[in-house]
Amino acid sequence: MDLLPPDKEAPENGEYVVLARKYRPRDFSTMVGQDALVRTLRNAFETGRLAHAFLLAGVRGVGKT
Repeated sequence: MDLLPPDKEAPENGEYVVLARKYRPRDFSTMVGQDALVRTLRNAFETGRLAHAFLLAGVRGVGKT
């Protein structure tokens, strides 16, 4: 399941890209170290029972983006 559409704005000529955008997971299979979050979100999408919002909390660098 894709999380984000393909990045149509990705530079092809070696322009600078923010690391958070360059390495952002594009689907659940590429998310590392967030097993509980992935399971929760995947179940919500598969069952169609989406909450109004999901609050992602944690210190800087843990993968909330």
